[in-house]
Amino acid sequence: RLGGEEFVLMLPSTTTHEAMEVAERLRRAVELASIETGVGQLRATISLGVASLEDAASTLQELLAAADKALYDAKTAGRNCVRTLGGAPISAVDPATNERSLYRHR
Repeated sequence: RLGGEEFVLMLPSTTTHEAMEVAERLRRAVELASIETGVGQLRATISLGVASLEDAASTLQELLAAADKALYDAKTAGRNCVRTLGGAPISAVDPATNERSLYRHR
């Protein structure tokens, strides 16, 4: 836990592309999950910011700052999405259909 509602996931030996795929699978899993409560179903979404050493971050502080900026971009884009600093489409596997598709980091 980095602070407040923010968590950091460190993925050693992982490219930006691979990290985006992990983040999108996590985002989708949270979006599809529900918890039954006494007053009905509880559903949640998450926004994720992805950064890697490939993004020219040379220190841990720079890496966390890049991820934080990407997270801020995801939140201002409407939440429930994954963002990198670049924001280009990434090819990913949709966990619901197991098909490869392009998604935009809205």
